[in-house]
Amino acid sequence: GAFLAAGCQAFADGDSRAARDLFTKGLAHPDADAEVAFTCVANRAACALALEEHVNCEVDCRKALETAASAKLLARCALACTRQGGQDHLADAFACVVEALLLEPDHVVARRVLGEIRAAPG
Repeated sequence: GAFLAAGCQAFADGDSRAARDLFTKGLAHPDADAEVAFTCVANRAACALALEEHVNCEVDCRKALETAASAKLLARCALACTRQGGQDHLADAFACVVEALLLEPDHVVARRVLGEIRAAPG
């Protein structure tokens, strides 16, 4: 509850670092149910991406995706993978994009990441 709401407000205000810390506290709170935990992890991934913490973003996306499939999370995970560089990460990004587009064929971010993967050297 409260940490989730505060984290969302901090993120909306552009303070990704404070938001990330609040989402982390929300995960540790004993009253955090599965839905709050999922949202905290998914939102913490968005914070990590904004902070250019690409490995942390990928880890949180994959953790949240264990609970529910989401084109938004898959596209976010793909972005994090592409930002890490290397062929293995591009392959991971491609897998995420394909799954995202299967869920939402017109997902804008997933389509943009697909273009980045196609343009990548190698």
